[in-house]
Amino acid sequence: MFKQRLISGSSAAVLVFVSLFWYGRVGAVIFAALSIGLIAVAVGEFNRLLERFGRQGMPRVSRFFGILMVGVIVVPVSLGPVVERSHGMAGWYAPELLLGLLFLATTFVWAMRRPNLRDSMIELPFAWASLIVVYGMLGFIPKLYYSSGLAAEGRWVVFFMLAVTKAGDIGAYTVGTITSKRPEGNHKMAPVLSPHKSWEGFAGGVATSVCLALLLIACFGGALTFQGRTAVGPASAILLGLLFSGLGSFGDLAESALKRAAGVKDSGALPGLGGVLDMTDSLLFVAPVFYLYLWFRTGM
Repeated sequence: MFKQRLISGSSAAVLVFVSLFWYGRVGAVIFAALSIGLIAVAVGEFNRLLERFGRQGMPRVSRFFGILMVGVIVVPVSLGPVVERSHGMAGWYAPELLLGLLFLATTFVWAMRRPNLRDSMIELPFAWASLIVVYGMLGFIPKLYYSSGLAAEGRWVVFFMLAVTKAGDIGAYTVGTITSKRPEGNHKMAPVLSPHKSWEGFAGGVATSVCLALLLIACFGGALTFQGRTAVGPASAILLGLLFSGLGSFGDLAESALKRAAGVKDSGALPGLGGVLDMTDSLLFVAPVFYLYLWFRTGM
């Protein structure tokens, strides 16, 4: 299991690394393909979890609109000219809103055409949930990446977010594993939802995230800039390290609760990693919060 996890995790890390640091159009196209693929798979995984509750939803329609909504972000920048900074991200909101309204209309038409109207109407919120939870939260990652067009600023803020959040995961796992071997064991956070998560691991994850956030800011010359303004300095790096680690743990527990209720161990079938939702659960709440932070901090 550890060997499979190492191979799969390393392969995924290499792809993400290449998409972040192969500057220009090549890296942008790779990240576009990754974003579309991950959203499509994650929406499918979420719908399969819903099926465990006896709810069908609309997996094909949800996946189709999820791909379209990511596409309006990634395709124009990856294949077209660099987005003018004066437009910021506002240019994405109109097509995103229109696709969202079209998705709602499509689901209502689907429900009204089924013979059992009552049951089909009950299914509607479950059809909406997969797109809202998956795209509505993870969709902020490509928005950050392409916020500066083909320039590097958007890639660096995504790198900062991914590195600090995943450092918290690694720190929590390492410290939790070490402390669990003590004769008295460690203190469990939520033994019913996730038997291996402990408060000691949580503390280790927070410390690791904060330390890496400060180290990265030092490597950036004392501040991470975005849209020509200082986005993260030493003080805010500490705050974001705490925030990313805490929100990452909450996202992990939220997905664990969903899996536990559905009676499954993994969200998907990626060797050694479980599923896409298992890989990205710690980012579910981090990505939108970091987006809002940058919005207010830099006025993007």
